[in-house]
Amino acid sequence: MKQFCSIALVLLSLLLALSMLTACGDGNGNTDTTASDTTEDVGSPSAPEILITFNGTGYTASEAGVLNASGNVLTITKAGRYRLTGTLTNAQLRVDVAKTETVELVFDGINITNQSSAPIYVKSADKIKIELADGSENVLTDAKTYIFPEGGDKPNACLYSSEDITISGNGSLTINANYNNGIGSKNDIKIKSGNITVVAANNGIKGNQSVEIKGGTLNVSGMDGIKSDSTLLGEGYVEISGGNVTINATDDGIQAFNRVTIVKGALVTVDAHDKPVNCDNASSIDIAPDSLVIK
Repeated sequence: MKQFCSIALVLLSLLLALSMLTACGDGNGNTDTTASDTTEDVGSPSAPEILITFNGTGYTASEAGVLNASGNVLTITKAGRYRLTGTLTNAQLRVDVAKTETVELVFDGINITNQSSAPIYVKSADKIKIELADGSENVLTDAKTYIFPEGGDKPNACLYSSEDITISGNGSLTINANYNNGIGSKNDIKIKSGNITVVAANNGIKGNQSVEIKGGTLNVSGMDGIKSDSTLLGEGYVEISGGNVTINATDDGIQAFNRVTIVKGALVTVDAHDKPVNCDNASSIDIAPDSLVIK
């Protein structure tokens, strides 16, 4: 009798456990998820875009506390997506966020000039994304001579980043680089689209680690048109896989240390006083038929 009661108690416990599991279902045979699972599935809502309007020597912002102003330097200190519009005279827009954070800049009709340094300088970030708003015309102009603070940072391009740069969008960007390079990065530069004109005293576009052009219409003038000079394996390359690129160079049109690749479907026109394509590793020049026109 005692053995029968024990068995009955076990069966009763199993029935109670099953009923509790059924109660936790949603009526469709699906059991409940934990709070952490639900949060992961839904995801956190994206932060709103922040509008910054330049008005000559100052600005207004749709959110307080995202810019620090010191002299003629305006510094973005918070990760996010920023839409920029208006004219900024003799000033610099700087990005200085944590190395783990990304900043997106939407150029929507800006004209920024600087008489002593780079108009845009990305000092610190994980990466910088620049979008050229549809139909917008954007102009950046730097000084012929840069003045650096004692022990301070030394950007060497009109649009300069110490981190990766990605440019996309259907607007236009004109860069007047009077000091040194036009678009410059210590790391990688990727151009996906846009109507981009660069006139530079030195290199038109220089990514130390790499330059990749996937689309857009580019007109680049400089000593070297497009350049990447890292000697490390897997770096130091220029790859053009799309778009229409026109280069006018007083030295080399395209210069890279490890590799130059032009893929079928891209069109590159080069007018260079020296070599249209120059690669230290000459065996790593790979140019698809009809993709390069030499003037």
